[in-house]
Amino acid sequence: MEANVEPINIESMQRVKVLANSGLTYEQIKIVRHLEDAMDRFKIFNKFARIAILSVVWKESSFKVKSETPYSNTPNDRIRMIFGSRLPMTESELTTLKANPESFFNRVYGNMYGNGPEDGYKYRGRGLNQLTFKRNYQAIEKVVDENDHNSYVNIVNCPDSLLDDGSVAAMCCVAYFVNRFKDVCTFEFNDITYATLMVFRANAGWGKNISGDFHQKTLLKVRNYAQFFSYETI
Repeated sequence: MEANVEPINIESMQRVKVLANSGLTYEQIKIVRHLEDAMDRFKIFNKFARIAILSVVWKESSFKVKSETPYSNTPNDRIRMIFGSRLPMTESELTTLKANPESFFNRVYGNMYGNGPEDGYKYRGRGLNQLTFKRNYQAIEKVVDENDHNSYVNIVNCPDSLLDDGSVAAMCCVAYFVNRFKDVCTFEFNDITYATLMVFRANAGWGKNISGDFHQKTLLKVRNYAQFFSYETI
C-alpha cells in the first residue's frame, strides 16, 4: 500500500512569512508548507516552536528531501572515523566495499537497532532529517498513527516514500521531534532563543554535550536561519 497523507486545510491557521532575502526557492518553500501542515496535525501552534523546528530542519537538509549520500568517494580514513570496527580490516577490502552502496550500508548498519543483516541499505538515512534504522522507522510510523488518525504513512514497508512524497517526509520529520520531546518538555516557549536551543538539543540527542565549538557554531547557524521566518499572530 502506498503511503498517503491527506491534505489539511485550516483557513484560520496563518502561514509563516518567509523573508524575501532568505534565498529559499519555490521548491524549498513547498517543503516549509508541508512542515507547517505537519505541525498543525500534531497541534504544535507555538510560533517559537514552529520557527525553531523549521530552522533546525533548514540546517539539517536545506529543505531538500534526500537519501544518505553513498561513501564511494569518501576517503577511507574518514570512513573509519565514522564507522570504526564495523568495517573490514584492509584498505583494499574497504575500497571494494564502499564502491557498492548496498553492500556498504548493509555492512555498517546491519544487525543494529532492529535491522537484520540485509536491512542496512533498506533503512539507510532518508527524508528531511536522515531517519535511519528499522527501529526508528517503526517508532516514527507509530507516532504518526497515534497522533493523527487521519494520516497514513507506511515507511517501514515503503521506506522510499520518505523520498518520493514531501508531505510524508515532513510528517515523519515533525513526528521525530514530537517523539523526542515526549516525556521531556512541551513545545510551549516564550522566546526563540530557548526554543532553538531545545529543538537543537532534541535533534542532537538530549544527552549529547553541545558546549563544544562545533555544536555552538551550528546552533548559531540555526538561530541565524530563524531570523528569516516570522508570524504576525498565531
